[in-house]
Amino acid sequence: MKQVQISEDLFLSLIKYHILECYNDEEKIVKMLKEKYDSIINRNLYIKYKTAPTQRRKRKG
Repeated sequence: MKQVQISEDLFLSLIKYHILECYNDEEKIVKMLKEKYDSIINRNLYIKYKTAPTQRRKRKG
């Protein structure tokens, strides 16, 4: 499994949420995780496109 980097802000918010049970930043955490997820998906699609052996496969990626 690959490693993913997250911002310090997101990391601290997750710690507060899970360990300190401080649920004030729940919406912020969800928003930041969705942005990170989208970024990962877009990066994977880009890598598939750039490494595709043929034009036909590039269009699929």
